[in-house]
Order: sequence, then C-alpha cells, then structure tokens
Amino acid sequence: MFCSKCGKEAEDGLAYCPHCGASLDPASQQKQQNNNNNCQTIYAIRDKNEGIALILSLLVPGIGQMYVGKILRGFVFLFSGIIVAIIMTAAIIAMGAISSADNAIIGAIALSGITVIAYLAIWIYGMYDAYSLAKEYNEYVFANHQKPW
Repeated sequence: MFCSKCGKEAEDGLAYCPHCGASLDPASQQKQQNNNNNCQTIYAIRDKNEGIALILSLLVPGIGQMYVGKILRGFVFLFSGIIVAIIMTAAIIAMGAISSADNAIIGAIALSGITVIAYLAIWIYGMYDAYSLAKEYNEYVFANHQKPW
C-alpha cells in the first residue's frame, strides 16, 4: 500500500503512514485522491536572491532594500549614508584647512572619526538588512505563494 499524501510505501493493515502520519484508511485515501484531482499544483520559486541584495548594499547602501521591494526603506539608507558622507567629507576638509587652532583640529578629527564610524554602521547594517529582507521575502513567497509587499 502507498500513502496518498507522501507517496511512500507502507505496510498493509496500518492505520497511519509511518513516514508522514497521514491516514491510510481506504475511504480517506479515496477522498484525498479526489481532492488532489481538484487541486492545482503551485510551485514557489525564490524570487529575490539574498546574495544579490547583499552585494547591491555593499556597493551602495539602500540599493539592496530597493531590489527587494522596500523602496522607502532603501531611500532612508541611501540618504542617511549620503548625509553622513557629506558631514565626514566636510570634517576632513576642515582638518586640512585648520592649521593653527589646536581645539579646532581636535574637534574636526573627532567629528570625522564619529562620522566614519556612523557611515560604517549604516553600511554594514544596510547589507545585513538587505540580506535579511531578501530571505524573509523568499520564505514568505514559498509559504504563501504570493509576494509579501
């Protein structure tokens, strides 16, 4: 006897399939067979590649989120990265322009250090977020056979 749910062979006389737990009752198998004849098989494919999302965010923060379909979230990453990069560039230029005031040089160095750390945090978290979003997207598509957003 073969299980109508998983298709594996089971011993005659068993009430339930030892592989998947489905009922092996001939009446329920006939009902299951009728249900299977009325159903359409739907195959879910991985729509968004996690690696591509990660690489896009590696190149430009926010692009990976846009690839996955979170456009607004991608623009937030993109513009926050741009703003921090502008501040970082201004601080580095200020360090080169300031020559005599020790306090001003220390302030410019501190500001440029803080902005470098902030930019790296945005960049690294953006890559992680894009990868996670692509993975979440694919899991949702696989489970529900429709796009999550």
